Amino acid sequence: MRVLVLVTIAIIVMASCVSFPPESVYLSDAAHRGGTLEPLSLADPGIPGPLSPAMLVYGGGHNPRRPEYSLDVVDIRTTTVDVSAFVDTFEDHYWGYTAEAVPLNGRIFYPTEPGVYPVVVMVHGNHPPYRPSERGYDYLGRHLASHGMIFASIDQTFLNGLSGENDARGIVLLEHAKLILGWNDDPSNPLFGQINTDQVAVAGHSRGGEAAVHAAVFNRFSAYPDDVTVPFEYGLPIRAVISVAPIEGQYRPADRSLTVPPDVDYLVLHGSHDGDVSEHFGLRFVNRAPLPGAESSPDAIRAGIWIYGANHGQFNTEWSPRQDPFATLRGNLLSADEQRRIAVTTITALLLAAFDREPGYREFLAAPERGRGWLPQTRYVTQFSDNTAVTIADFDDDPFLETATLHGWAVEVEGFASARERRPPFSSRGRVGADGWAFVGRWNDRSDGRSDEDSAEDASILPSLRLIAADSGDAVHADRLAFDITRLAPARLSDEATREPLDVSVRVRFSDGAESLYDVSEFALVSYGPRVTTVRGSMHHNIPQTVVLPIGGRFDTSGISSVPGIVAIEFLFDAARAGSVAIDNVRYYRAEEGDRE
Repeated sequence: MRVLVLVTIAIIVMASCVSFPPESVYLSDAAHRGGTLEPLSLADPGIPGPLSPAMLVYGGGHNPRRPEYSLDVVDIRTTTVDVSAFVDTFEDHYWGYTAEAVPLNGRIFYPTEPGVYPVVVMVHGNHPPYRPSERGYDYLGRHLASHGMIFASIDQTFLNGLSGENDARGIVLLEHAKLILGWNDDPSNPLFGQINTDQVAVAGHSRGGEAAVHAAVFNRFSAYPDDVTVPFEYGLPIRAVISVAPIEGQYRPADRSLTVPPDVDYLVLHGSHDGDVSEHFGLRFVNRAPLPGAESSPDAIRAGIWIYGANHGQFNTEWSPRQDPFATLRGNLLSADEQRRIAVTTITALLLAAFDREPGYREFLAAPERGRGWLPQTRYVTQFSDNTAVTIADFDDDPFLETATLHGWAVEVEGFASARERRPPFSSRGRVGADGWAFVGRWNDRSDGRSDEDSAEDASILPSLRLIAADSGDAVHADRLAFDITRLAPARLSDEATREPLDVSVRVRFSDGAESLYDVSEFALVSYGPRVTTVRGSMHHNIPQTVVLPIGGRFDTSGISSVPGIVAIEFLFDAARAGSVAIDNVRYYRAEEGDRE
């Protein structure tokens, strides 16, 4: 047994020191899109703001395992909360208290200058209970306080090591937010009169990332979905939800999937080298449809940023560098400072937009390369949507590929070896990915035993996916088209093929007979996901990239901009090499009335 343990340790140490050169090519590919998009004329949100941060500690109840939260040393004394309805077991003998009286402990960063500031509450994920980690987000708290926000990193260590407890995490998160908002009316509290009680954000890391979504959902409910005899009375003004490397499905209310409320901004960050949550589960929150009857906001966004070289633990200073249980090849990792720089910059950008300080930062989250020099150089694969887009085809309606989502439109395919609706896999390992379906097509494929002659004949027909309006009356008037595209990696892939971008064009036909052809490579880098290696083995992630095509800019003889209706959208693929692709969420943004023809 001792020999086996030593060999295992040796393998992990070797893995943490070795670098695989083929992966590093993606660092140089990262600038591919940057030259085609106009930089934003906004301040770098990753630079500290003008305000001076200070820190307070608050705690309540009996804390024998956490003396730093003892009532005789904290700056603000708080109470306890009953979570017994949300956990099946609790380690009361270890903690010295029961699930009926868990403490509300946390660390608060706030600006020292007079003012009224929004509140951000963040929770850690699962970690050894004897190793607290809420101070691991101090770097983020100081930064947000300098930008005029009150940041709380809360203690949920007493829930670590349990299973199926993420509903409790969400409830405790809400209780902290409710507690802090109440301080605004307490003259004895150091933050009296300084809290914007109309602006709250919830955030979390790992299990905490899912718990933040739970909190936003529970906030709208009048009762606990797994037992409606347990009332909920929150209704907090949550404006944004942030998930960092989240799990998904650790808890599901009434055995149903969670969805982010459509009137809040949502951001999810995930790293390619995450050895704990190895798949980009946060994509499910980005893609999942809102609950029926939910009110939406036209300004609310859903943004996902997949970061090459980021791992699970380095988002928390107390977890790094060895939090990930399955070690990654550390030679290909971003440094801890680089990874936290990404978190600080993107999270600050989202919050400044959500709190109505600078809406333009939503454009940065849609295309991070527009913030030239704001982020470390690596590859970012982004997903972005908002509530103003109209869906033409999301392939979720029924099992028939021919039907589009938008009334009066249909789907046609040609030149593919196979084409169908399916749930695309998260990676080359084949594990099922997002909840929704997408169009998935393969071309020039010999896996079914066809001859070289048959394959050559297929290659002469350009594989194409067409979305077609039944007649001109069904034309859509758009100034932008958007879609999510993924180059799906096979189980085996050479390093040479990995580096090749997908050759895809989009042809748009208008009601006046005109056509526009777009080379997608001018707007986004679409290629296989980089090969990522851990002690589990190697794989390629399948991460969708949102592409936005500008449709406006056409002018008539008088120089007046006009946007004729679109009657067909065709995706064309180069069949010179075998390939497989997923396309989803084809949508358009309406042209202004004055621009229509």
